Amino acid sequence: MNPTNNLSTPALNLELKCERQEAYDGGMDAGAGSPGLYSGINLDLDLSLLKNVEDADRTLHDLTGLYRCIQAIEAEAEMKINLIMDEKLAGAKPILEKIKNLEDKLTVFLEMNKDSIVTEDKRSVELNFGTIGFRESTKIKINKKETLKLLEQYKFTEAIKNKPVVNKEAMKSWSDGKLAMVKAKKETKDLPFYETNEFSIKDLA
Repeated sequence: MNPTNNLSTPALNLELKCERQEAYDGGMDAGAGSPGLYSGINLDLDLSLLKNVEDADRTLHDLTGLYRCIQAIEAEAEMKINLIMDEKLAGAKPILEKIKNLEDKLTVFLEMNKDSIVTEDKRSVELNFGTIGFRESTKIKINKKETLKLLEQYKFTEAIKNKPVVNKEAMKSWSDGKLAMVKAKKETKDLPFYETNEFSIKDLA
């Protein structure tokens, strides 16, 4: 039997509002050496023992109110963070546009000068402020009509998404022979890349 079934406690009719109160302990400022009050609950740590079920009930009441306060504080913080993010991202827009502009210029330059950058011995060039070059990238080309059917036939389920659609990422590690079984193949090409050396420009900041 639940040991609390026969215990009756007076109802606590306290309306909890998640508000920090300025006055504390007879007028002392809440921030002056004391955590103050939240929702009418004293935030000073209390090491005394609970004496009866009324104390336990009041403790549960206080815990409920304080958890609500935490939720309210977190919600307010998230809202403020989102507002700050929106404001800062708006300010960052021209910077992001300039970054894309410079990246596009680097990409065009790399494509136009690939023959001089990529040789038998190297695929990139180290410069003062970073590295430019090409990295090998592999993607899977499939037969749209037959690959999915063949994947199902051979029970290569790791390459089938729930829709079902072909999971090309799962097929990247396959051998050419396994790909050929489902009328797919690897297509490898060089993609331009760049890396900045952050420490090279620290004195310019």
